[in-house]
Amino acid sequence: MKTFNVYITDLFAGELNYSYVTKFVVSANTERGAVCKVSKETGLNFRKYYDEIYHSTTKLTGLVIDDSEYPSYDYENAFRI
Repeated sequence: MKTFNVYITDLFAGELNYSYVTKFVVSANTERGAVCKVSKETGLNFRKYYDEIYHSTTKLTGLVIDDSEYPSYDYENAFRI
């Protein structure tokens, strides 16, 4: 199992807005498996939009898989799934 750092933020005109951020650390076999686990936890359904960015079906929130060597956020206090 791999560990994925994931965050959810709101969208404004289809772009990530970052007025709030919810962070998750997810254990899953694949990237899509990580998205499915977050979807199940939050009750939102996400569809792939661009590379590592997923939009919810309501188009109000976006999910990003932060797999860079230097993550954008500190995931120490993130929800663990």
